[in-house]
Amino acid sequence: MLSAFDCFLRYGIKSVSMDDLAKRLGISKKTIYNYISNKNELVEETVSEHMSINQAEIDKLLHSGDNAIESMIAIAKHNIDFLQKMKPGFLFDLQKYHGAFWLNLEAERNQHIEQTISTNMQIGIEQGLYSQRFDPKIIAKLFVGLVTTMIDEDIFPPNEFSKSEIFVETIRYHMRGIVTDKGRSILQQIEI
Repeated sequence: MLSAFDCFLRYGIKSVSMDDLAKRLGISKKTIYNYISNKNELVEETVSEHMSINQAEIDKLLHSGDNAIESMIAIAKHNIDFLQKMKPGFLFDLQKYHGAFWLNLEAERNQHIEQTISTNMQIGIEQGLYSQRFDPKIIAKLFVGLVTTMIDEDIFPPNEFSKSEIFVETIRYHMRGIVTDKGRSILQQIEI
């Protein structure tokens, strides 16, 4: 399934036919259809599977660093790696051809981002690395808004901005805005 997801990610959903997938995966179309009934089902299953794996990886990274800043930078680098592999039209294809699925996916993604940022904020405040003046829940919701803006191709046309560049700038903006002086010294050492 993840090999099919990689094909959709790299070439776009609309431009990859079932014949293309069978050829790239080295199996027959009949074999693919033994597991799924159509391309739409395959897209939705592979994207869902990738999202579950990705969220589990982010959950691990959230508690992996020596401090909240290191953890947040590790999560950012993980996301940047993904964004660099993604063809600009991938999200457009999801939104246009899988609208209802996209809305559910977006809601789940936003909830996970909100939970991740809020938890990271709470840890960082406890460690004295993030300012106590911020409400983690509000900052988390603001960050979700930033993510929604980042993927809006009307605001950031793909021919002018890469998703990874936008994400790097957003993380820099976010981190520099919430750190204390103690956190700033750590951030300067490990910045993206």
